[in-house]
Amino acid sequence: MPANWQGSLRSRGMRRVVVCDLGGTHARFGIASIEAATVADLNDPVTLLTADHPNFEAAWEIFGRRLDTDLPRDVAIAIAGPSGERGVKFTNSSWIIRPAMMREKLGLERLTIINDLAALAHALNRLGE
Repeated sequence: MPANWQGSLRSRGMRRVVVCDLGGTHARFGIASIEAATVADLNDPVTLLTADHPNFEAAWEIFGRRLDTDLPRDVAIAIAGPSGERGVKFTNSSWIIRPAMMREKLGLERLTIINDLAALAHALNRLGE
């Protein structure tokens, strides 16, 4: 893909968002292209074992290296557990998700964290449209 493809997407009203599905065993990462509040494209996910990485930030770096591109600074995470600004500690992983720290360390512009079942319910609601 050309180096300026992200700018080209924005000029067409499209934005890129890193999407993550986090559980205690796996972290799945992808990049969605959003246009007019609809997913226009979603790349093949990259699945990492949480046990192979000390934290989310380390897995994020691996994901970026595998794609060999600068990652978008908008992130949406579906998490297996309760979500909130105070953070999430997984019961079967050493990972702790701290939104404020993630924003700072990764230079995120927008971070959305939602419970994975709530994310599914929102998606199902869209099917009726």
